[in-house]
Amino acid sequence: MDKLDTVIVGAGIGGLYLAEFLEQKNLPYCMVEASQRLGGRIHTHVVDGVSFELGAARVLSSQTRAMQLIQRFSLELEEHVVSDASIYWEGNWHDSLNGLLSTFHYPEPLDLFHEMLAEAEIASLKEFELHAPKDWDTILTKDWLASKGVPFKFAKLYFLGDIDVNLSQITLYESLYFYAANLKEPEAKIYRLKDGMGRLIAHLSSKIKDPLMGETVQKVTYHGKEVHVTTTERTLEARNVVFTCSLNALQRVQLPHEARKNLEQWLRIGHYGKSLKGRITLNQNPYPNQSYMLSDDPIRMLRRSAFDWELYVPSLNQSWSEETLRERVEEMFGENTLVELKLQNYMDAPFYGCYWNYTRGNFNRIFDASQTLQLASSIYCVGEHFSMNPNWIEGTLESVSNLINTHV
Repeated sequence: MDKLDTVIVGAGIGGLYLAEFLEQKNLPYCMVEASQRLGGRIHTHVVDGVSFELGAARVLSSQTRAMQLIQRFSLELEEHVVSDASIYWEGNWHDSLNGLLSTFHYPEPLDLFHEMLAEAEIASLKEFELHAPKDWDTILTKDWLASKGVPFKFAKLYFLGDIDVNLSQITLYESLYFYAANLKEPEAKIYRLKDGMGRLIAHLSSKIKDPLMGETVQKVTYHGKEVHVTTTERTLEARNVVFTCSLNALQRVQLPHEARKNLEQWLRIGHYGKSLKGRITLNQNPYPNQSYMLSDDPIRMLRRSAFDWELYVPSLNQSWSEETLRERVEEMFGENTLVELKLQNYMDAPFYGCYWNYTRGNFNRIFDASQTLQLASSIYCVGEHFSMNPNWIEGTLESVSNLINTHV
């Protein structure tokens, strides 16, 4: 059995980013991927020459690591303008989100964010990143928002970014914090990758050697100073093992006692989302010049061609049946306008990802990456849930960089 420096479990962007680094350092490694595809939650599906994202869909101009990768591979970006989106609200179409917002008088998101910090006695955004309030979820409630002039039913459209809403509050991580951390500069932009995010995976994986595809890691054990990683097909011996997969995939692996104990602690903090992605084809479009649409459900749609749309329904702690979604789309666009609906549920492979809930007073614990990166001796875990960046691509790259700087 050849000794490796590192076994990488998971071939998403985090695993590929780490593998590229090990290639540059000429360190022997092996990548294990349970599916037959590289990219993890980045998956571009092409239909008749049109690209649809079934996973990650955008990057921000402020995300330096992601932008550096894109620039290094000379990939072309397309600006994604959210504020000019058409919006279907309470049974009527509005030309733009800005137009609808102009009929209401709400405080600025950044002002509201700092007001919340003041109530929690936190002096700045930087201090918030280091010491988030353990009881912030008792502050940012729908009643608190209403007292500041933000009706809850409208709040899910008021904040920029991916919005995770449940019946009583809006998660700070995906709303106020997203705005404050990433879009506070006037020149900040949201981008999509021309021809799909899959191009980033293709470039990043072009030099990866012999990944073990279709193999699942079953257990990890210690043998002296080495770790043995047993898959469905073989046993690998290495100095380190790094899990770049989701934590709920990791929980199916037999681990040493200390690693299992730490993993169970992390899993108690999080929850698993039920976001939907897919595409729809219509036979008519009431807004042919608009590239992005929102609704009050909320449903988000990005036009990819004349009548083809990329569909996204965020996690709302509720189930969306295909029949319900069809009815909603036809209500928005008119009867007999929906030609085809294709869905990909995040709970289905390969998108069974870990979606964290920051409403239980554990914000600062999750942000303590120096503690959470290491499951046990020589056993590590990386991902967006171990970073302070609210976008999972940049967060994952940040987490892998932290691992490289401290342990590799």
